This record gives sequence, structure tokens and C-alpha cells, in this order.
Amino acid sequence: LHDGLGGRACRFEPGLVFPGAVVYVNAFLLRDFMENKHPFIQHPYVLLTHCSDASAPGPYEHVLDDPRLLAWFAQNADLSFHAKLHPIPIGLANPGFPHGNVSAVTAARAALPPDTWWSGPAGPAGPARPPRPPRRH
Repeated sequence: LHDGLGGRACRFEPGLVFPGAVVYVNAFLLRDFMENKHPFIQHPYVLLTHCSDASAPGPYEHVLDDPRLLAWFAQNADLSFHAKLHPIPIGLANPGFPHGNVSAVTAARAALPPDTWWSGPAGPAGPARPPRPPRRH
């Protein structure tokens, strides 16, 4: 978690990244992460950038070729294709914002028949996710 927004100290320690870890970075902090954190990560990891209007990878496209980066899931992805870059939708606004009211989605979800909405792993949280279609290259 690289979260040093608003003058707060960032709690991210590159030495604690274990093989296969998912590292979340607010995209507004991507420059600091790439210049001051990424070079010190020793193990392969997955990067997730989100929660801002900043695009990714931007000037850090070359990092996609770094063997330590297994995959990059990015909101506002600005490349048409790279095997490691996976665009993720903006989705719903954070409930912390005035426009982040999720009640309409919650109501729509409640109206769906059982087994039509995936919300987590199989078991009490809901049905198993259906298989993904093959990715087109």
C-alpha cells in the first residue's frame, strides 16, 4: 500500500514485498513509487493502480518489461496492448465521496435472481465465479 497522499508519510516498505504480492498504488503517487520504491523491490509482484484520474503506465511503460513486474492492473490505462497491462474499469465512486452512493447498485443486486451475481469465492459469500472467456491477443 503506497498511500502518502495529503502530506501523510507513506507506509510502503519495498523490502516487505514477497513473491507474488499485490502492491496497490494510488496513481497520483506513481512517480514517487517508480522512482523511490520500485527499484528496491526484490521479488516479482503485481501492481494495481487506481483511485485517481491519472493514467498509467504513462512514462513508466518500460516497467512493463521488468521481470519483477508480473502484471499491472490499471484504472485509466493509456496503452492499447501489452501482455502485462490489464485495464480495469473505473467502476463506482468511492463511498467516501458525495457521488459515491452505491445504494442503486445494491438495490439492483438485491432484485437479481440467485446465482446471477458473483461477489466472492464459492461458499457463504456466493456462487463460484464463472470461467473467464479466453483472452484475445
